Amino acid sequence: MPLPHGTGRAPLAAILAAVCVTALVGCSHSSGGK
Repeated sequence: MPLPHGTGRAPLAAILAAVCVTALVGCSHSSGGK
């Protein structure tokens, strides 16, 4: 899906980073998942 230039880029990056960090921390914290 095409995104407007500039708009939705920062929020998307922030969400992606948050998800990545959360997944990494979760995996590192308890290698068993939820």
